[in-house]
Amino acid sequence: MKKIIIVTFSVLVFLLALSVVPALAVGTNGSFEIGTDPGVFATLSAGNTNITDWTINSGSVDYIGTYWLASNGLRSIDLNGLASGSISQVLATVVGATYNVTFDLSGNPDSLPASDPLYSPSLKDVQVSATGATPQDFTYDTSVKGNSLSNMKWEKESYSFVATGTSTTLTFASQIAGAFGPALDNVVIAQMPTVPMITSPSSNICVTSANQQLIDWTDSTGTYTPIIYQYQAFSDSAYTALIYDSGMALTASQIPTPGTPDGIYYIRVRAQDSVGNLSAWSNGSSNPYKITVSDTFVWSQLLPPLNISGKTYKAGSTIPVKVQILDACGNGVNMGLPSLVITGPSTVVVNPFRYDASAGQYISNWSTKVPTALPTGIYTITVGPGTVSGATGVPPTATAQLVR
Repeated sequence: MKKIIIVTFSVLVFLLALSVVPALAVGTNGSFEIGTDPGVFATLSAGNTNITDWTINSGSVDYIGTYWLASNGLRSIDLNGLASGSISQVLATVVGATYNVTFDLSGNPDSLPASDPLYSPSLKDVQVSATGATPQDFTYDTSVKGNSLSNMKWEKESYSFVATGTSTTLTFASQIAGAFGPALDNVVIAQMPTVPMITSPSSNICVTSANQQLIDWTDSTGTYTPIIYQYQAFSDSAYTALIYDSGMALTASQIPTPGTPDGIYYIRVRAQDSVGNLSAWSNGSSNPYKITVSDTFVWSQLLPPLNISGKTYKAGSTIPVKVQILDACGNGVNMGLPSLVITGPSTVVVNPFRYDASAGQYISNWSTKVPTALPTGIYTITVGPGTVSGATGVPPTATAQLVR
């Protein structure tokens, strides 16, 4: 910023800087109120530490006191001191979180003839950037706005970025030459609510209605608390056929779901902070979160090698007898132990079924040489309900022919 004072035939030019005035929600000294008193204004060069928690990176800026009216508090910045300058602050950030930066923008209304080395155009241009994010330019034309030192006609601007590290440098840099730059004040940096992630039950799982008592998700974090949530369930993976909507009304990061009827559900959740900022939805058509609620369980056929009835096997070998009880997702579940009877030309001693949780199946190894080698012929393998309760359908049977 430049202040013009006439003293005995000479003009003294002083630059005032763009000012950031608000208290930051993330970061500190957003309204530039804390620092060495600049009086009317003070021109500060790169490396100067007069403005608490802010670093002057390049060129020079004017630390404005009483020269013009700040938008917030008493101080602000002209981003052009005697030339274009930049100012920055290092923020503690959460990787992947979205941050919104609001600031008040104006322009130094003073000017000099275009032939003067300190001349600046009326169109002021400031570039805002954050580590790892795309910078964005903001402009303010003093000839169009008609602002003055007593009425700077500040305008609210906004810049957003996604943090790529645990610390992020936020920078405001003038993009014009001369001594009359963009004016900055009232910088507020806020973390938008993070996206809540559903944790229970797992995606692509089948559960019974009795077990489906709760949908749980991670807590969302953000600058403005308290944070509330909205939960939705759909009948399709495109998330177009809405079945249930809690509204933005959940104060806890979960929702009770007792009595959920059988069906396939695609669910999602989002968060909202206390000033109305929304997170993105946790899930959508590109990453659907599917839950199947079903109380139906069915017997499978006998699994290989006995899935084909009448096959021949060498007498004296061991034949695995395997069967499953399947949920609505086709997963094997343990619902008790089936019985097993094998009949044929000779008495057969069978091993009881055991449940193999890793394979989701029941298995019994039939040794055709216990207690002695079985005679050749056709044997019938019959699975019975045993202690299984709740499975529909008929337990399977098959035949096997033993040969020498």
